[in-house]
Amino acid sequence: MRIFFAGYIMRQSRLILQLLVQTVGDLKASPLNDTAIRVSWTKPRPENDFKDEYYVTISIPGYGREITTNSTSIIVGDLNLFKLNKITVQAVWTNGTVVSKGASTSVQMPSTVPTVGDLKASPVNDTAIRVSWTKPLPENVFKDEYDVTISIQGYDREITTTSTSIIVGDLDLYKMNSITVQAVWANGTVVSKGASTSVQMPSTGASTPSNHNGTPANAKSSGANILAWNCNFYLLVCTLLGLSVLM
Repeated sequence: MRIFFAGYIMRQSRLILQLLVQTVGDLKASPLNDTAIRVSWTKPRPENDFKDEYYVTISIPGYGREITTNSTSIIVGDLNLFKLNKITVQAVWTNGTVVSKGASTSVQMPSTVPTVGDLKASPVNDTAIRVSWTKPLPENVFKDEYDVTISIQGYDREITTTSTSIIVGDLDLYKMNSITVQAVWANGTVVSKGASTSVQMPSTGASTPSNHNGTPANAKSSGANILAWNCNFYLLVCTLLGLSVLM
């Protein structure tokens, strides 16, 4: 009787656990680029009641895309992320039966396509510029890699860099149109939209100081110097000729 009762308790406890714990845990879905997502989760507990097998359903308006995997992390591509409804993951019992209840989540997409931030371009000298920017957010979905395009009248100069600040030389700054920087998704795809700016060049001439009546100050001082020289020359000539000087 005791053995029967103990077996009954164990079966009931197992059933309760199955009813309470039957979905995968810590389900997450995050964008990798404009057309792909990474989905990850943890195996249900107790782990020995489940196979290392999972059914993933990507719900999109009009159809559901189904995937079977033995991993707890997958990358799914060829998607329109802005049309995704939800992602559902179902575990599989050790006897091969799919757990009726699955865990679901959705992809949190940014309202706009992410671009680099705080983009600045300033001249270093007559033929070089410094360009700087910050990595897009969230940082973990982007590589430390950037495509920089310098648009000049007639052609584009393209640069790939892993830095967020570069100096570009051998340029005609007065013929530049714009500088565009594009980030790169974690899977290596370049973000479709880039941030752009232009170089603010200083004016070509400096203003000349003037006196109160509008006459340039350096013109007045130059005239005084000429007058003084003429007077000195006049005195010298008169001295040589023995003439008296009338001042």
